[in-house]
Amino acid sequence: MLRNVLNDLVGFVAGLDHDDRGKLRRAIDGIGGGHVSGLFRPSFQRSLMELYGRARLPLPDRDELKTFIDERNAVVHGYWNPSPENALPSHRLAEYGTNLLEKLILRFFRYDGPYYDRTIGEATPFEHKDPGW
Repeated sequence: MLRNVLNDLVGFVAGLDHDDRGKLRRAIDGIGGGHVSGLFRPSFQRSLMELYGRARLPLPDRDELKTFIDERNAVVHGYWNPSPENALPSHRLAEYGTNLLEKLILRFFRYDGPYYDRTIGEATPFEHKDPGW
């Protein structure tokens, strides 16, 4: 009885797409152990975009961002190729992530001045802007 009521309520949960509703209904029915992995957690990309917005950093190139996120997902979710041929692209993407972290630190400490951007290999101006956090 409780499962039927919960399944009926799934249709009223805002922000769920068709696939998410299916996952939630399967969890309620006990299929797959009743586990709903990350259903209500924002994606890494969404969290990253929010971070860029709050720090008032310019958004990176869309293709480069997608490559970074895909590589990060491969590492985090266990399907990364650790072969020597894959080492250089992975190193490049690690520089990309480090660059973001450095910019966040500079923003946090209200830095204004030249900044060595490791993604382009040269010094560029870094303008202070008040972050929205």
